[in-house]
Amino acid sequence: EILRCLVGSEMCIRDRIKVLKDNKKDYIKFANNIKEFLFRESNNIALLTILADIGMEFENDLPGYALDLTSNIYLVLNDLTRYSMSIKNPTKDLLEKQILMSVGIPFTLKKRYEKYLPQTNLLDYFIKIFLSGDISIREKCGLILDYLYSIIPNDDDHAIEYLQIQKMDLRKSKLSVIDDKYIAVEPSVSGAAEKLIKEQENTNEFDKTISDLIKECNNRFLNGQLTLEHCVETIDPVSYTHLTLPTN
Repeated sequence: EILRCLVGSEMCIRDRIKVLKDNKKDYIKFANNIKEFLFRESNNIALLTILADIGMEFENDLPGYALDLTSNIYLVLNDLTRYSMSIKNPTKDLLEKQILMSVGIPFTLKKRYEKYLPQTNLLDYFIKIFLSGDISIREKCGLILDYLYSIIPNDDDHAIEYLQIQKMDLRKSKLSVIDDKYIAVEPSVSGAAEKLIKEQENTNEFDKTISDLIKECNNRFLNGQLTLEHCVETIDPVSYTHLTLPTN
């Protein structure tokens, strides 16, 4: 709710920037004044989200505007969390409906700020700016990456933070040609960050196995083919292959 209270101020700033867009000198001056003021006066990261949103919305007219924010990896992580909350989640929507119905509200409440939800995040913004920016922008990106590498160790305690840095670092990425129009960019991940990815892949494999088993059981049930024998056959691979049971 604190972040949503900033919507009014942020929209006023955006509208003013749009009004000044035809006057490039005043347009850039106003945007930079806002950035300097917020960097100087803000005492929490909530206000910095205004800079992030402006930088991402006007990335073509104000290249690199929000780039300074990416020099703090915890701001990048916080923005990823903020962005993930705006992604459509059917499970979350269902739970919200159940909560509303439990208190006697049989309909979904209108979301007040849905049109102001972030369309991207600082990590993707950094990557896009690195790819599309001029030499000065790329040099600044390189300095930010070198700084982050110097303060964040690649160990188990900082694996998540280091992984985000390596995702941002396209200097060490691998390029694969998909077809005449598309090229895949794969970041180079190593150390504890790589270990974290492998652990996540194992978790995803387990989740997919459970999901496939549930889907198969559901189809059999709908077709009247679900038997006790099939239930036991379904439980066995889950219990013995994926779950560690106590020996005592």
